[in-house]
Amino acid sequence: MPQGQPNDIEGAECLKAQGNELYRKLEYSAAHRKYTEAIELNPKNAVLYANRAAVLLALKKYSDAIWDCEKAVELDPTYARGWGRLATATQALASWEKCRYASQKALDCLPKENLSPEQRKMKTQFEQCLKKARLNENKFDGDATYASIDQFLSGKMPWQRAAALKAEKLAARVASSALVVDYAYGDFKEAMDVLTQIKVVSNSPGVQMISSTPQAIECLTNAILTDGRVFSTCMPDISDRIGRQCLIEDQYFRGWATTGGPAIVKEEAPKRLKSEGWNRLRPSLSTTVRIWILNAFFRDSLFGHHEVALELYTNALEVLKWGREQWPNVPREVRGSVFESSFIRGVKKLKLEAMHAVRTCSSLLA
Repeated sequence: MPQGQPNDIEGAECLKAQGNELYRKLEYSAAHRKYTEAIELNPKNAVLYANRAAVLLALKKYSDAIWDCEKAVELDPTYARGWGRLATATQALASWEKCRYASQKALDCLPKENLSPEQRKMKTQFEQCLKKARLNENKFDGDATYASIDQFLSGKMPWQRAAALKAEKLAARVASSALVVDYAYGDFKEAMDVLTQIKVVSNSPGVQMISSTPQAIECLTNAILTDGRVFSTCMPDISDRIGRQCLIEDQYFRGWATTGGPAIVKEEAPKRLKSEGWNRLRPSLSTTVRIWILNAFFRDSLFGHHEVALELYTNALEVLKWGREQWPNVPREVRGSVFESSFIRGVKKLKLEAMHAVRTCSSLLA
């Protein structure tokens, strides 16, 4: 830990110079530590956050990089490089709407004329990023398809076949995957009932309010972890509805899923536990992890964003592993079911499936 107090500008600049040198040597973990120490001395310096974001980008920790970039542009909204790195991070996670916005902001922050060679290079990069975001926004690449009404009425969907077998299997007292599918569909249906009730109200031009019940994400992730085959819908705007629900629940339970990655969780969770207790922290952690899992599953199956899914599953598992080590003796009912071994096994299974998809795509391109 560096010696000094916050707002020690000279000490922060010294640490930044050390971090820059380590970054040039590709010693990214060491550079990250130096930038972090510099931020502790001068937390209002946008460049320090942007430099740490560059390290995180090099380490392919895109969720954490997004948090640092957003902090950088919050401190200095005219910082083109900060917006540019935010565009790079969101592009890596296929968050095309955010990527488009950040790319345009980066371009807007550059001078309109008499650009330096470095600024011309940056402009080209930002324009390419913006073009890619526009091309990919709303593009579907996955294998998943919406089920038609005829398919739902056929009685042949996995959960329908499971329901038909349920009574027979229970009477015979035999283990059956039909019971597992039926149980998973119960959670899925409960979540879908919530999603169908989402309302978007326009109070004034350009201002919208979203109304929903914050209880769908837990049911959706439980269903996915139990048996992902139940995830099927004829709802054409399911992507928008799930996105809105994730935003609502992340804000309601004060999670970190939409604001950063594992690093910010590890930094802030112990502080929240100390100040507010488990009743406030437990839903924050659970919601964060579950939204990462849900987004990973959805990106993987519907959009074909296998590498994005892999990072999100990795984020979830990193926090779950850390939490078990951080609070090893805290009972299940206190710290939450997400830290149980059965829950973690389910996430690892999904991560393995995403890894297999990444390797399969790589082999097809080779």
